[in-house]
Amino acid sequence: FKPQAYRRAGPVWFFRKEIRLFMRDSTEWSQLFMIGALILVYLYNFKVLPLDRAPIATVHLANLIGYANIVLAGFLVVSLCARFVYPTISMEKEAFNVLCTSPLSMNRYLLYKYLFYMIPFTVIMLILLLAGNHLLGIDGPMWWISLFTGLLISWSVVGTALGFGARHADFKIENRAAAMGGVGAITFLFTAMSLTLVIVALGFYPAYRLVRNWMNGFGLSIGDQWMMGFSLLGMVAAAIAVPWVSIKRGMNRLIP
Repeated sequence: FKPQAYRRAGPVWFFRKEIRLFMRDSTEWSQLFMIGALILVYLYNFKVLPLDRAPIATVHLANLIGYANIVLAGFLVVSLCARFVYPTISMEKEAFNVLCTSPLSMNRYLLYKYLFYMIPFTVIMLILLLAGNHLLGIDGPMWWISLFTGLLISWSVVGTALGFGARHADFKIENRAAAMGGVGAITFLFTAMSLTLVIVALGFYPAYRLVRNWMNGFGLSIGDQWMMGFSLLGMVAAAIAVPWVSIKRGMNRLIP
């Protein structure tokens, strides 16, 4: 552990440290193969859906499933965050005491942690949504709606996991799996899933109006535009407030 390296290289050195710590434990990085297999099975289910035999129009059903895919992808990201992001601070173990004496402030430490995990989870969410939309044959507004909502969920869930992990940090655990059995992990799962459902629920009706008008060749009325604006504000507010409060409480727990 080299505290001065934080000052010289900033997040680059921090990211290298995180990657090395992750790769040293073969039980952790080997699970990347399981995640890849899970994603393939997840996407294969969309490929074999019998949309052409459904009693309603294929395009309507595809857009409905595409919006439901946001919820499913969000729950998958929540479970992966509980496995990898939530225990990350606890896995610092005894080195955390050295970290507290380094030039790296707690604000920057949590920021670098967040940025490090935000990148792979953004990639996972993009794969799930883009591939799912492609297999369902979705285009138009739903394509952009799913991307915006999915990324909003992914970024907020990563921050929430980091905050809960900091608040319930246990530097005596042996591995990441041991941290998932505590009260903090269960509370995080309920909070993150509730946040996902709230964000999706706030955007459902405006998304329905936008897609329906697009299919019928109509524009948005003034009322629809106002409703969409309020919905976006509510979604963004929820996605910012929950991880912000979680990280603030976690930071107060970590600062000696």
